[in-house]
Amino acid sequence: MVHTADGWALAIDLGTSFTAAATADPGGPPVLLPLEAGGPLPSPVAADPAGRLRTGREALLLADRQPECAERDPARALVQQRRLLLGGRAVDAVEPAAAVLARVLAGARDRHGGSAPSRTVLTRPGHWTDAACERLALAAGAAGIERPELLPEPVAAAFHHAAADDPGDCRIGVLDLGGSVFRPAVLSWNAGGPRIEAAAEETALGGDDLDECLRELLGELVFDRGPSGPWLELWADSRRSSARQRSLLRELTTARETLSAASDVRVAVPGYDEPFLVRGHEFRSAAEQVVRRCWEAFAATVRRAGSEPADLHHVVLAGAACRTPLVSDLVADAMGGRLPRLAADPKASVVLGALTGPPGGASATVPRRRGAPRVSFEPDDPYLER
Repeated sequence: MVHTADGWALAIDLGTSFTAAATADPGGPPVLLPLEAGGPLPSPVAADPAGRLRTGREALLLADRQPECAERDPARALVQQRRLLLGGRAVDAVEPAAAVLARVLAGARDRHGGSAPSRTVLTRPGHWTDAACERLALAAGAAGIERPELLPEPVAAAFHHAAADDPGDCRIGVLDLGGSVFRPAVLSWNAGGPRIEAAAEETALGGDDLDECLRELLGELVFDRGPSGPWLELWADSRRSSARQRSLLRELTTARETLSAASDVRVAVPGYDEPFLVRGHEFRSAAEQVVRRCWEAFAATVRRAGSEPADLHHVVLAGAACRTPLVSDLVADAMGGRLPRLAADPKASVVLGALTGPPGGASATVPRRRGAPRVSFEPDDPYLER
């Protein structure tokens, strides 16, 4: 059940690669909001030739053609920079994040007859400082979201998995493997709800590293087949190659996710008539070292909280890359056979859990500051799902 006042509620998870959202009516369960092609919204933002900020698939296409016009990770830019260049134009770093939030808000309101949500929850990394949270609140205000609740992502993931099983007085581990970042966390859970004991961010680990393992494996298959000219040309340093690289990297992500349910997958490579067959056990062998590094970083975070992994009540897996079976298999092995908690869609567990907890629970509500830049959102965006 969702805790909300009169009216509907909205939750948004501004991710490093994709942005997910969920809505709920009073007393009802949270439901994922389809944003593009029935799924999450790509997070990158790009400036078109007129200087307008575009989101989603349109932004991806612009970014492939003109990388200098795009910001691929608006959330990270929001907290690490004050201003950035998009196509030679300096913009406040709040604007790209606000453009994504405005896109989501518009889509959610459209599905609720144009009314505004009575409660909006924005999830944020567990290790963020107050200053970083204030930056997210500024972006929310610029997008037209008033007084959002800011909820740590590991807390939201814990709420989602504890909805039917209150863990009581214990400690819970959260292993969040996103597209370009790994965020381990440890929570204590008692009668007052969850509380973060330790949280970290590993920018050198992420789902992209798993895709890189798949790319290297694909390269070996290319060289085994014979002519490698098209492959070498593909990875040449040029604008034309960059667009094809991005396209293939997105296909590799899809292939990796396909291997979570299939024993093999065929990957088409520009310049080759026949696709290449990648077998699941080959990818597993190539990616094992990356997943082990994730576990080591997670175990180190648990120890900083004064515990050992074996002492945890359970481990929650979140983030799209946790679809890779190797992740849950390795965690289960390290936990002595105890299976981790894994949702059917691990990326969605954060945004769904954000609406499950009580209003203000383990969160900080930051009022909108005056002077936040307003972001113009194009309501006729052809990529907005209606």
